[in-house]
Amino acid sequence: KVTVSVLYWCAMPPATDAGSSHFAGSALKAAASTRRGASGVNTSVKFEVCVDALMNGCVDAFVQTFTLSHRPPVLVDELARTTFAIPDEALPWVQERLVVAEMARRRGDFRDVLRERGELAQYFEQHGDTAEAVRQHQASLAAAADSLDRTLEGEAEENMALLMERLGRLDEATAHHETRARLAEVSGDAEAKQRAASHLVRAYMQQGEAAVAAQRFDDATALYDKAVDAAKSAGDGEAEAKAYSALGNVTVLKGDMRKALEYQQRFLVVAREANDGHGESVAALEVAKLQDTLGSASEAVASLKTALEVAEANGDIHALNEACKQLGNTYRNMGENMKAVHYYQQHFKVSQDIGDLPTVENARILLGFALGEHHFSHAGNRQGFLSVVCDDLAGQLAWMADGEL
Repeated sequence: KVTVSVLYWCAMPPATDAGSSHFAGSALKAAASTRRGASGVNTSVKFEVCVDALMNGCVDAFVQTFTLSHRPPVLVDELARTTFAIPDEALPWVQERLVVAEMARRRGDFRDVLRERGELAQYFEQHGDTAEAVRQHQASLAAAADSLDRTLEGEAEENMALLMERLGRLDEATAHHETRARLAEVSGDAEAKQRAASHLVRAYMQQGEAAVAAQRFDDATALYDKAVDAAKSAGDGEAEAKAYSALGNVTVLKGDMRKALEYQQRFLVVAREANDGHGESVAALEVAKLQDTLGSASEAVASLKTALEVAEANGDIHALNEACKQLGNTYRNMGENMKAVHYYQQHFKVSQDIGDLPTVENARILLGFALGEHHFSHAGNRQGFLSVVCDDLAGQLAWMADGEL
């Protein structure tokens, strides 16, 4: 009799007024009383929590508890074929959260609703049931919208956006972050607006990276532009610098080197203003690389020396190593082999300090070729290496004795 009553109430639409809820609770109290005196009646945890929800007058909580406790196991890992079902020991806690949330909504305590729904969402997400986690956040969004409290609604939007980020659903995450930013603007909450802008920077950058990976370079450019604007709104100089760097990189992929140089120069300026030493070094290296590509070798050398100075000042050994390498390459391309040798020697020494074998060997090869090119034309008082080997016996003996060419 009790089981039939439960199934009947589950099939009924949720009560819309206090009288209906009271009637439902009275009916289940009577049914529960009958159950206590009957033999062979279902006394499972699932039955208990469903009955208890109705005895508290919470029909919506009853329906959700019944649905969650009686559904088949949810597939949470398709590869490993892992499933999840709420264990009996956790069902009372889940039911309590649902009951408290429903009662809080009736009282108009919408922040309590968000707290309870948030705990449920976290529980389901931790167990891999992301679809149910999303549904709990959707319930939070609905309650927050009914509250007419824009601050609360913004928090619900932020919680949903962060979940979507964790799930890799970047388009949806961005949409919720944008709504969060608009709500913060309307409510005049400067702190919330800044936080929303910071989240937006991250979301736009992630979307931009995905667009680059898919070779949708125009889409990536638009997203990185939005990231720049969001970073400015957040007052985050380092994030703004990174967005300009990304714009420069994607513009290189589009083949517009001059425009890419403008973005990287902006990256350099913003990184310097933000006192971002590593960013400034990286920016100077990128600027120099593009200047060299565009045929402005002298400007590239100046930029690389700036990168070298900043890297040394900040103890950034990797940026220092790259600056030495690029200076060597640039001077070698300019035909100034001894200057190239000077920086390749520094590159080799710093590579040894870093201790990465492939980097050390690459530095050794660059230094060897630069020395070889120099001696090929300058050995034996500029006679050249072949002349010394073929015609200059005294020069050969000096080389073998002293190691000097």
